[in-house]
Amino acid sequence: PLFDTILRRRPAPPPARAMLLALLLLCGGVRTARADADVASEEPLVARYERDGFATVPSVLDASEIAALRAHIDALEAGHAGGRFPDAQMVNLHLSDPIIWQFVAHPAVRRVAERIAGRSDLLIMAATLFAKYPAATGRVGYHQDLAYWDLDPARAFTTWLAVDVVDAEVGCVRFIPASHAHGAQAHDLEAATADNVLLSKQAIPHVADADAVCVALNPGDLSVHDGWTVHGSTPNRSPDRRRVGLVVNWIGSDVRVLASSQGYGVTAPEFRFPVAAPNATTASPVVDFAFPPQVLQVPPAAHIPGVDDPSSASECTTPTVANPAA
Repeated sequence: PLFDTILRRRPAPPPARAMLLALLLLCGGVRTARADADVASEEPLVARYERDGFATVPSVLDASEIAALRAHIDALEAGHAGGRFPDAQMVNLHLSDPIIWQFVAHPAVRRVAERIAGRSDLLIMAATLFAKYPAATGRVGYHQDLAYWDLDPARAFTTWLAVDVVDAEVGCVRFIPASHAHGAQAHDLEAATADNVLLSKQAIPHVADADAVCVALNPGDLSVHDGWTVHGSTPNRSPDRRRVGLVVNWIGSDVRVLASSQGYGVTAPEFRFPVAAPNATTASPVVDFAFPPQVLQVPPAAHIPGVDDPSSASECTTPTVANPAA
């Protein structure tokens, strides 16, 4: 069974490297927040999220569930050259992979999303497996998601489920507290040679790492952030540890996906294909709802993965489409 996989524990870092990491955290001016510290706080989740533009929730998935997800991701990676995802990410696998779909729309994740949104009529706009591989270059410049997602109204948020241990060494996501309250901020395009993995090397200038909070997570912990919250990350400086997160972008059912304006020169392949997931209060603990999910909106001029763009389909199956002209 899927969730009977035995948890494979990764070895603790060598003492010298652990000491070095501690010194970096103490001396580097980087604030670190842990999900288990958040649960000890008396401040409610929604209040923390509304104040800071991000929050964390510990142990959203248990060890056996995360072990099953990690084993599946390991198998997916093994099918690619060098055992690594191309461009260190895989986008919208939930449309064609039933195991990924189970975790993207997992009731425990959905319950957090509904608490944050204060509503149950939520859609999953997209989902991505993001990887940072050991000893790799590539920072993620400080940016705002909604700056180039082209939504009407411009409202969205993201849940980030830790599959591996996430800390400063492997490149935790760093958030600027309360930055969501200032709305859209101008992004600059950095030089073509800049160490920035964002597609157009866009970044908000003059953001200091010292102002950011590095969110450390254990496998199964979840962070959530607003679409206007400024965030980024450093490269993975570990010689041997991977960092993988399952990231889900959520919108309300009233939000429309517009034609891409290619804001800040972003010309990524279309990724915004909203689908519905069962209400968290009615879904069973083991997700058993219909697969594949129905695509409810198709952006103008977009090609639907596995439907009218067969080359992008996985070997599993293809998604169904409801009202593809919407």
